[in-house]
Amino acid sequence: MKNTDLIDRYLQAVQFWLPKNDKRDIIQELSEDLRSQIEEKEAMLGYELNEDEIAGFLKRRGRPILMASRYFPQEHLIGPTLFPVYKFVLRMAALCYFLPWILVWISLMIFDGSYRARHAGIQLFGDWGWFWLLVMFVFSAITTVFAVVERALAKDKFLEGWDPRDLPKLRQQRKPFSRTQNFVELFFNANFVVWWLAVGHYPHTFFGFASELFRPAAGLGAYYWPMLGVALVNIAQQITNAFRPQWTWLRPATLFATNGTLVVLFGFLLRIKPLVVLQEPYAHVDRYVKEAPIVNTVLFWTVFGIATGMLVACCVYGYQLLKLYRGRQRRPGAPVAVQIL
Repeated sequence: MKNTDLIDRYLQAVQFWLPKNDKRDIIQELSEDLRSQIEEKEAMLGYELNEDEIAGFLKRRGRPILMASRYFPQEHLIGPTLFPVYKFVLRMAALCYFLPWILVWISLMIFDGSYRARHAGIQLFGDWGWFWLLVMFVFSAITTVFAVVERALAKDKFLEGWDPRDLPKLRQQRKPFSRTQNFVELFFNANFVVWWLAVGHYPHTFFGFASELFRPAAGLGAYYWPMLGVALVNIAQQITNAFRPQWTWLRPATLFATNGTLVVLFGFLLRIKPLVVLQEPYAHVDRYVKEAPIVNTVLFWTVFGIATGMLVACCVYGYQLLKLYRGRQRRPGAPVAVQIL
C-alpha cells in the first residue's frame, strides 16, 4: 500500500481536534482500522487502490472534525461536531484579550499612584463589573453563533461536500530560529529603546517640530514605563534566542504576551481624550484651537490601527503556541508526525 500520504494527512487533521489525553491511543487505533480496511479492499480487488479511490474511501468516513467529534461526549447546546472548535475560540478569546487586560490592570494599580487613587474603593466594583459584563457578552456572542451554526449544519451538506486531497500537506520539523532575523529584530528593538528613553528626557524627540505647540495629555505618563518594559522583554527574548535558537517556542510566546499587553495598554490609553493638548502660549489662539481636534482624531485612529494590527498578531502567535503545545503532547511511537510551527 504505497498511497499512504492521504491517510497520514487525514489522521493528522483528525488528531488536531481529538481530546488531549486520549489523542495517541485514538489515532493509533484509527490508523490501524483505516489501513486494514484499505488492505482488505485491495486484497478483494487484486490491485492497489490509487489516490482517487483512497480519497473516495476517506471522504465516506467524513471530515476530520466530524470523525474527531465521535470521541467527544455528547453536548446539548453545542454538539460534538463543533464543540472542539467552540472550546478553541473561547480559549483564544481568553488568552488574547481577557488575560492581558487583567495583567495590565494589576500593573496600573501597583505602579501608577494616580490610577490607583481614581480606582480605589467603590470604583473597584465598577472596573470588575465592566470586565465581567464584557466576559459575559463575549461568551454569549460566541455561544450564540456556534449554536446557530450547529443547527444550520444539520440542514446543510457542508460536512459531506469535501475532498481529502484538499487537506494540508504533512508538516515538517521546524528549523531552529534564524539568527539573522533575530539580530535584525534585536537591532530595531534596541534603537526603539534608545529613542524611547530619549523621549522621557527630551519630549521634543517625540513631537518633533510640533513640540512647541503640543504636549502629552495628563495621564499619558503612566504608560511610559509599561511600554519600555514591553520593549525590554522583547530584547531579552532576542538575546536569549541568539544563544538558544532551538527554543522555537520562545519567540511566539514572548510576542503573544507583549502584543497582548500592548493591545490592552492601547485600549486604556484610547480612553484618554484628548491625547495631546496645546502648550500654554497657544492654548487660546483660535487657529490652533481649531486644529487641535483634527490632530487628536488622527492620533486616535493611528493608535487604534496599531492596536488592531497587534491584536491580529497576538491571535496568530497564540494559535502557533497552541499548535506547538499540541504537537509536543504526542509521545514517541504515534503513527503521525505532527511537529507543528
